[in-house]
Amino acid sequence: MTMQSLLDQEEPPQQPIPITRVCWDELFTFLQNLLKPKAARPYVNLDRVTTTKQEYVKIVEWVVANDFKGELEGVSLNCPVIADYDNTHWKLDIAGQEKFKDKYIGTALTLCFGGCEIHTQQKVTLWGKSTTGVAVKMDGAIYGREILLGK
Repeated sequence: MTMQSLLDQEEPPQQPIPITRVCWDELFTFLQNLLKPKAARPYVNLDRVTTTKQEYVKIVEWVVANDFKGELEGVSLNCPVIADYDNTHWKLDIAGQEKFKDKYIGTALTLCFGGCEIHTQQKVTLWGKSTTGVAVKMDGAIYGREILLGK
């Protein structure tokens, strides 16, 4: 085959390129909403309770506000008087589930939850009690953030 005969050959017909319809407005809106920063606010609640009660008393509680979802970052428990640790039991409830009850701790403790999602109107509650009826001081803190739910 000569060079001229190669040039004279016709190219075979090619398949047409399929056309896929994309609605650019919808795609652009989706990406904007996906990448738009969400309205959020930090949340922190801390308190100290002194009690002689041998039933659980609420130390600190977070109820996620209407129109928000919560992201729980952590819960801290502490007795400012070292001797109180031996006479204190702790309990933690998250979104209606008891995570632990009747637990001693030997020193201050912070539990990290890494943004655990808490739905609107659900609660995170830290409880404490005296095991002997002797007065105990208990400190508690709950922290995270509340994110505005999109309508």
